[in-house]
Amino acid sequence: GRGARRVRELELVMARFDGGLRTRMRFRHPADVAGTALLTIDHDEGEDEQWLHLPALGRTARIRGGGRARSFLGSDLSFADLSRREPGEWIAEVRDRDATVDGTPAWHLALRPRDAEVREATGYARAELWVAKESLLVLRSKGWMEGGHVKYVMAEDVARVDGVWVARRLVARTVRAGEVESETVLERRALRFDDPSVTEGLFVPAALCGEITTATAEAIF
Repeated sequence: GRGARRVRELELVMARFDGGLRTRMRFRHPADVAGTALLTIDHDEGEDEQWLHLPALGRTARIRGGGRARSFLGSDLSFADLSRREPGEWIAEVRDRDATVDGTPAWHLALRPRDAEVREATGYARAELWVAKESLLVLRSKGWMEGGHVKYVMAEDVARVDGVWVARRLVARTVRAGEVESETVLERRALRFDDPSVTEGLFVPAALCGEITTATAEAIF
């Protein structure tokens, strides 16, 4: 609200394994957040996991329940936003089968949490998504939260990199009463896919206190 700006650099590694998707991110700069790491394991079946390592405290803790709705390191993205949406947790309806986002054909979907547990864990009372028909990327989302806040997330600079559709820029804004309270921009500076050095050993809680080098990063923000 005062126009303050913070810039942070992080590395992000993602891999699909039998049974789900695993994501690990680690902050590199500035010094006050360097070494902070988050591991997300999205299981195809069973409860998903998130683990946060805080080097200043020398501990790694699991994020559970309503804690996932909290802001991730002061950004406009929550821990839940950094996890894959589970279709079974939402009741969805198609609002428009022929919507467009900046000229891109998309489906417009309306979602509401299946139960109070999902609502508490995600922080959303309801949401709307615009999903690209070709890439299946979520190009736009709008989520209604507690306290009258509305969160908008926009995918920008969408392109194919090594045959994979990616959004090289994500913008998240938190709005209340029509006023933008804060904004987070994620820019992917470099991308690399099919790196053989990305192994399952990187995606365990005990590994969060270790280094992630550029050589092992599948995708670097």
